[in-house]
Amino acid sequence: AASIRHQVNLGASAQTVTAAGPIAYVGLSNGDLLLVDLATGTVLDRLALRAAIQDLALAGDYLYALVVGRLYVLPLDEAGLQVLASVEAPGRQGAGRRRLRLFAGDRLLYATFTSGYNIFDITAPEIPRLVQRIETAQFGWKQIVANGSGLALAAVGPNSTDDGPHHVSRYGVGADGTANDFQTEFETPGLAAALSIYNGIAYVADSAAGLQVINYLAYDTLGQPPSISLQTGFAEGRAEEGKLMRLSARVRDDVQVRNVEFYVDGAKVATDGNFPFEHRFLTPLIAAGKRTFTVRARASDTGGNATWSEELPFELAPDARPPMVRRTVPFHGALVGAIGSVSAFFSEPVAQSTVSAATVQLVSAGPDDVLDTSDDAPVAGVVEYRAALNAAVFLPPERLTPGNYRFTVRPPIADLAGNPLAAPVTAQFRVFSFTDDDQDGMPDELEPGLGLDPTHRDTDGDGVPDGLEDLDNDGLPNVGEVFAGTDPQNRDTDGNGVLDGAEDPDNDALSNAREFAAGTNPRLADTDGDGWNDETEVTADSDPLNPASGPRRFVASRPPVSGLVVALNAEGAGRVVAPGVFVARPPVSGLVPSIQEAGAVAAGSFVARPPVAVVRTAVTVETDPGAFVVGRPPVEVRIGP
Repeated sequence: AASIRHQVNLGASAQTVTAAGPIAYVGLSNGDLLLVDLATGTVLDRLALRAAIQDLALAGDYLYALVVGRLYVLPLDEAGLQVLASVEAPGRQGAGRRRLRLFAGDRLLYATFTSGYNIFDITAPEIPRLVQRIETAQFGWKQIVANGSGLALAAVGPNSTDDGPHHVSRYGVGADGTANDFQTEFETPGLAAALSIYNGIAYVADSAAGLQVINYLAYDTLGQPPSISLQTGFAEGRAEEGKLMRLSARVRDDVQVRNVEFYVDGAKVATDGNFPFEHRFLTPLIAAGKRTFTVRARASDTGGNATWSEELPFELAPDARPPMVRRTVPFHGALVGAIGSVSAFFSEPVAQSTVSAATVQLVSAGPDDVLDTSDDAPVAGVVEYRAALNAAVFLPPERLTPGNYRFTVRPPIADLAGNPLAAPVTAQFRVFSFTDDDQDGMPDELEPGLGLDPTHRDTDGDGVPDGLEDLDNDGLPNVGEVFAGTDPQNRDTDGNGVLDGAEDPDNDALSNAREFAAGTNPRLADTDGDGWNDETEVTADSDPLNPASGPRRFVASRPPVSGLVVALNAEGAGRVVAPGVFVARPPVSGLVPSIQEAGAVAAGSFVARPPVAVVRTAVTVETDPGAFVVGRPPVEVRIGP
């Protein structure tokens, strides 16, 4: 069933996202570009472009990121996020502050600005070349999308603000994609803000008027099939096992290509209805009797005429690229107050048999608190490999005692093909002591380094104890940082773009700052151990520190949903819930036939993540007999007194 798989706090507004195989690229309003593992929701890498990211586009083996005035080029490789080149992208945002958009076509890249769009030649993809700047008298350019057969559609209007008409225009761009010949306009009832072409049909986001579906070109009746050829990102006839492979279909048609189907070893693996027609997948692993594979594609036009590409055979080559450590937690140089594990995240899956106490080690500086001296000592612990995260995790038997530590990950840790790490990777960090003689909430050991006096409760004399100051302005007081295990001098200790006060390490939907205010443990989802997580109790006005206290008048479900009961019938002066449907995230269709005991359920609230408003007003056994909620996915519901 459809459901929300991950909800990832990124630290700023996510403005654009695109995906390549198992990886998503996310552009944020604060200028950060993120690399996210789709299977787990883990943020693998982060790069600051220092200006709000307007849009992202994939073309071939490169990612293009647009900010106002500049276009960045990043290679798609295992080294993580790194800028290869950047070029000027002339043009500005209009008064309406609409987001600038990118569209990657066949050898061309279109980048809008308020009064038109730039055309970049990406025949040499790592060096975009501005070949044309289309400047018009209209200031409401929002997006332009090509169909690969000489046409483009644009969401455009005379003004950058919402006033005036905002419709969809069709342009002839010619065989080379650089013409700008207006052909016709399709009026929409709302404000056309964005669009996409799929299977030769335009889908328009028309703001308050909803979705408009436009057949912008008559179906092909000429009977001429399209032409097609395949290109890949690998050398001809040879591909490394277990690596991301790109298939690009170069197609042409006398009217319009509808879609392209992609086949691997004769089996259809994908259908792409958007130009440029591409598919990315992980190549097979070499196995007994399996050292080759084939790829092929089939292009169809809007009249049903189809053409097969030539079948391309590939010999599988052993993976020759070593894995890399993308990041460690804690990071090198971190200052932490409480830690129960140390982790290293790899660029690809590694062989579990190579992850051991010999290759993943933690060393303590010992009594002299100086590393690389004679009293350094290895820390005992368990080493685990967590395949879902591509991570090696070191777990000491208890939280680390104060002092300096060095975490090392070394060869022969190797990937699934046997390629070892190129060199050891180390991260040094410090765990501090909690001794607090002046009772200001701050460990004495930390105070001198923070400019605080360990013998005075209120160093600056402002009436606020040192522990309740917030030196780094991250929303979490100094003492809260101590108990959360974050750095009081670093607003974003783990460098993931989320302020320490907004982090939620125990995933209970209470941020560190809210945990501090409630007095709950930021590293324990259910502080009082009563079966209700801390957020549920705080939201329901229960005491999260008292196991005898629990939420009242609630509906709680697994999986958590935010929802509305939409089938309501009028009964007398009130309204009661009749058998109906939950509209929820994740979607739940179900019956609400009953309460176990007599009496009405008074107006209450859904206690969920995220919290939702009251949706029931009165339910009684006389008007609503039954026993439970039946749902897809299965939902357990308890109704409290």
